[in-house]
Amino acid sequence: MQKPFRMGSKCPVQVTEFSDSCMRLQGEFSKLWQDATVGFDQLQVGIRSIVETIDSECKFQWTKYVHDSLVRKFVFAAVVHRTKMMARSARVSSSWDDMPMQTLRRFVADQAEYLRAFPDDFTAGLASDMICGRRDRGLLVSMYACLFHEAEKLWHDREDEVLQVLASRECADVVHAFQRKHGFPPCPTVLLKALLS
Repeated sequence: MQKPFRMGSKCPVQVTEFSDSCMRLQGEFSKLWQDATVGFDQLQVGIRSIVETIDSECKFQWTKYVHDSLVRKFVFAAVVHRTKMMARSARVSSSWDDMPMQTLRRFVADQAEYLRAFPDDFTAGLASDMICGRRDRGLLVSMYACLFHEAEKLWHDREDEVLQVLASRECADVVHAFQRKHGFPPCPTVLLKALLS
């Protein structure tokens, strides 16, 4: 008999139950993943249904936040996958360019409603380009706004100095050293504390 696999402290589950559930839903998931004719709303609803089924069958008792987080990750991966498929088949448009802002708002955990700052006629691709400098990071726009919100509150009266130091060689050196030491770049607040203290 296999030992139970724990997802959180409350719900032991056999690894095979989770695996069986995923394998049974593989065809449904693959169809959503591959079919570029499935729209964003259908994609989100379909992936949410699969996540809820796995949760129910395996008795994980995930919260709505966990469901939303998993759906976002799968939608993000599916859209990236579709974009690569379209590029290989010589189609010009990218899925991110076409995703309306209203659709993007439904996909992200944006409790502070940072995405409300963007006009309704914006697309995920435009918002991503504005914040991330590339068009394929639409689902991350709200996260970056959240990360910079704390830094903005701490240094709201030093905007010019913040912008100047962020564009400096010293900033690049601090980011590089931090990433080398920790394996990931610093968040904006940690970075600015190092640069402005």
